[in-house]
Amino acid sequence: MFKFDSKTGNIVSYSDQNKAITIKRGGKDRNMSLEGKGKAWFKGFRYEEDGHIKNDGGKYFDVNGRRDREGESVIVWRRYNHNNQKWDIKYVDPNAKVDYGF
Repeated sequence: MFKFDSKTGNIVSYSDQNKAITIKRGGKDRNMSLEGKGKAWFKGFRYEEDGHIKNDGGKYFDVNGRRDREGESVIVWRRYNHNNQKWDIKYVDPNAKVDYGF
């Protein structure tokens, strides 16, 4: 589970709120990882009304391979409006047992 940190613009891990979704290699990669929070462009994201999650550098969350399969990698890519780039935000009780991911 993740939550949005409005102070930094980071999407942080619920279990370790000092770790944020980050584009690897200082934004020079398509792959993402959890690293320390910060205000760098490759760590800031925002949710758009049409379901896209956009990075401050103009990259979007994208399910690799354009397929909705369990365990598929989430990367960043340019926007091209396929469904694998549109996300639903689900609000959950943090105390509830959750056995599935983002």
